Amino acid sequence: MVKTHRTGPPYGAVRVVNDAGENFRARALDSLLLRGGLEVDKPAPGARELRGYSLRELARECLRSAGRSVGGDVRDMVGRALTTTDLPILLTDASRRFLLEGFQEANETWPLWTGVPPAR
Repeated sequence: MVKTHRTGPPYGAVRVVNDAGENFRARALDSLLLRGGLEVDKPAPGARELRGYSLRELARECLRSAGRSVGGDVRDMVGRALTTTDLPILLTDASRRFLLEGFQEANETWPLWTGVPPAR
């Protein structure tokens, strides 16, 4: 009897793909950034379509993506969306990007209001 030895993985190649939730978050984040005037090198597919959504509509889509109820009063609906992971993460990531962009674009004013010359 001859034994053979495998040199590769026993189950073939493994491929990791994004799930629907990750795809939605990428589209929604890019849509917020585009809407705010930031340049996005490669927007996620569908981001330009979400660009016209209001924050209320994005909240509704976050609930749909999470499989939760989207009906009821607008304030309740937005409150429920804030308890999902999607909407808080989207708002945090977008605000972080806008803040970073603002810091990078702003002129240094320290010497103007302190009288201390800039460090060289």
